[in-house]
Amino acid sequence: MRKLQNTVIITKDKDGYFAEVPDPKNCWTQGKTFEEVLNNAQEAIHCYIKGLKKLGEAIPKPKTKLITIKKPETIYTVIAA
Repeated sequence: MRKLQNTVIITKDKDGYFAEVPDPKNCWTQGKTFEEVLNNAQEAIHCYIKGLKKLGEAIPKPKTKLITIKKPETIYTVIAA
């Protein structure tokens, strides 16, 4: 099984953390802790890939490149799916 690396943008807000995965599009989640949002992001990516497989569609390679911008309220990380 091949592993894909997806960029995950995690932002802290007053309610916890919000994660956006630029590739695949429309893939986002939230969590009360950093660990929770990271696990939720990984699960969201897995569900997306599982849905593509079920539909018989190809799994696209991520196109987004990791760009780090120094902002204290935003954390950028890469997770394997």
